[in-house]
Amino acid sequence: MKICISLNEEQVALLKKLKLVRKTNNSNQIFREALYEYAEKFFPDSMHTGIKSIINDVRKEG
Repeated sequence: MKICISLNEEQVALLKKLKLVRKTNNSNQIFREALYEYAEKFFPDSMHTGIKSIINDVRKEG
């Protein structure tokens, strides 16, 4: 499963700052972690577990 996200100029600048703070240049890793944190906060446990397994599958592929 591939997800494409378009960023505006402000968001690109924020992503660059995040990369510096996280000491990683891997945008995919940053987005996966952000998705996982979002899922933890907003979805019930069963759905969150499903999203976690999808993220893990993506990690294995990528």
